[in-house]
Amino acid sequence: MVLALIQWRLYGHPLASGHGTFAELFAAGNILPNIRDYSVRLFKGEAPALVLATASALVIAVARRGASPSAPVISSLRLTTLVALLVLLCYLPYGVFPDWSYLRFLLPMLPLVFVTTGTLVVNASARLPAVIRGPILLVAVTAACSTNVLIASREQAFNLRDYEARYRTVGRYLDAALPKEAVIVTSQESGSAHYYTGRPILRWDLLGADLDTAVEELTNRGQRPVLLIEDWEEPELRRRFPASAVARIDWPARARFGTTTRVRLLDPEDRNRPVDWTADRLP
Repeated sequence: MVLALIQWRLYGHPLASGHGTFAELFAAGNILPNIRDYSVRLFKGEAPALVLATASALVIAVARRGASPSAPVISSLRLTTLVALLVLLCYLPYGVFPDWSYLRFLLPMLPLVFVTTGTLVVNASARLPAVIRGPILLVAVTAACSTNVLIASREQAFNLRDYEARYRTVGRYLDAALPKEAVIVTSQESGSAHYYTGRPILRWDLLGADLDTAVEELTNRGQRPVLLIEDWEEPELRRRFPASAVARIDWPARARFGTTTRVRLLDPEDRNRPVDWTADRLP
């Protein structure tokens, strides 16, 4: 109820959010691309657990053919299937995000997936001869965990702290470098830029007017619009404002940030000035 009141106050409706309307966030056309993307990410990222679960299920099916899986396996499979269907019902129609880290949308169902994997492994190991049960279980779990660590390293999971640090680096720099009358024209960096600087934000991706006109109006009001753009946003900025001179961002930046994702700070007033500065460069 508190969340509904906050959203009603900020966005005009208790079911609205700052991420957009329901129609903007959910669409039937997202289902097939998301099935493809999530399947690929699961096989690439969780292959060891999937192999371990599949091998355990095969052992249960083959060893002691007269026996059937114990009750915990059946109940955990049912519960996992139910939760997985509910999670997928929410996220398959949701927006399509190309980055691997958006596998996190499926996190609500992964604990139960791992519980089911555990019950399969326990039941499978119980069907093996006692003399080899311990060594096989130890080797299988060690191989699965070690492979998963290698996959996580390959996907840069252990470098996320440095990767995401660009928001803090950019925000602290802007707070120190920008004048009080600055208005930050940005999209991806909007939340962190406002958090660190307290300056007003103009979201270019939500701007209904022409970008050049908006920048000119801010300047005429005595404010100082600056652009904060990540490298992957630049093509979208140009597509959204094809006739805009500002959207071309073809003049030197005042500062550059980041290594994997690169961010530029640009002052529209520099478009027609001679370059008499060296851009600051921060990691």
